[in-house]
Amino acid sequence: MTVSASRWNRKPFAAAGAVLLLALSSTPARGQEPRAAAATERKEGEAVEHRNEAALIVAGTAEHEGGTFFTLGGEYERRLNEHWAMGGEVEHLFDADRWVVAAPVTYHIGRGFKVFAGPGFERAEAEPEEGEPAETATHERETHFLVRIGGGYGFEFAERYSISPALILDFIHENGNRVRGFVFGVSFGVGF
Repeated sequence: MTVSASRWNRKPFAAAGAVLLLALSSTPARGQEPRAAAATERKEGEAVEHRNEAALIVAGTAEHEGGTFFTLGGEYERRLNEHWAMGGEVEHLFDADRWVVAAPVTYHIGRGFKVFAGPGFERAEAEPEEGEPAETATHERETHFLVRIGGGYGFEFAERYSISPALILDFIHENGNRVRGFVFGVSFGVGF
């Protein structure tokens, strides 16, 4: 099955790819190496702080139209120093057949609390035109810009594992309208 180039608008993917590449790149973090490395050195009796974390996300997403969807995804976070981190998230809303990709910047307040915000996009099936029957609608996909904000708390155990509940609000620019998505999820992470 081939997909024509006209079905895919490449600009949103290029912009999102550039943001994710920057977010996941270690280049911005290298300027923080001496201070961050000093913060992660193990002293006798202290816990090890891992600079990277990968996590599985299990969540429920409530869309603006009233539907709630099972959501599964993954995230990566790179600690720049004691408080700041950058990362990337990819989630799939199963019953809605939507993908969400975001690149949040996280501020760790302390004692496990964190807040985050960042840009992203949602890739979803195009809505049928008004008056067009659903059976005859083309099954093209659209990309919508979003801004994600949220907060959470991380319970750490065994020096490298974590369970982190989070509340997230997505502001999505969809077809000239601003809509919201509310996500409640839990991530299961491992530090390295």
